Amino acid sequence: MGKTTKLLVVFTFILSLIVTGVLSVSAFSHPATKKAGEIQKEAIFMVGPPAAGKSSTRKKLYPNYRVIDPDELKAKAWVMLQEQYKQNPEATVDVLGEKHKLSDYANLLEKNYDESNTDMVELAHPLSKELSTQEFQDVLTKNDSFVYDTTGGNVERMKREIQEAKQKGFKIVLLYVYAPLDVCLKRNAERSRHVPEDVVKEIWNDVQKAWVELKDLPIVDMTKMVDTSIK
Repeated sequence: MGKTTKLLVVFTFILSLIVTGVLSVSAFSHPATKKAGEIQKEAIFMVGPPAAGKSSTRKKLYPNYRVIDPDELKAKAWVMLQEQYKQNPEATVDVLGEKHKLSDYANLLEKNYDESNTDMVELAHPLSKELSTQEFQDVLTKNDSFVYDTTGGNVERMKREIQEAKQKGFKIVLLYVYAPLDVCLKRNAERSRHVPEDVVKEIWNDVQKAWVELKDLPIVDMTKMVDTSIK
């Protein structure tokens, strides 16, 4: 048997294993396909630190896309927690992996949500995470183009969600909204409700690492970087 014939036999054998499911091919290397004539929807996954200008950038670039904004969902979660507290103050919530009664946070729950208050953020986070998941599943089900407006700090979760959107047939766009650290700190300080400076620094550093890790994923169809410090 000649060398060419042997290679052909081996290739045919491997192909048969893949077709029958004996061997599996990594999902990261095979984008989902769409039906003929179908318009492919876009999934815009944003990364960027606080005060980088993510909200203004996505409003400018994608004004008609649905938006999943974890910060907005935290505010929504806070209102839901306040209502739950009124109905049952002894209801329990998970905060940093520990169970607490809502009554333990009575003083906080009497106030409006403030993203600069770390205690409020920690209390609202578990419920807002559930709301984000619900929103994400809804846009996938309805096949709506959407923007996921997040810092990108949770890289593993982003990978899973990017993969899920890819499998549903979305075009994956990774959008990095960048501003130098000193610019982010200045903008943050000028806000009426600002994030603690050490938190901005920590997230800014995490975002740089996240961008490097995510931008070269095979399932990412396009990457964009917007430097909001340049006018």
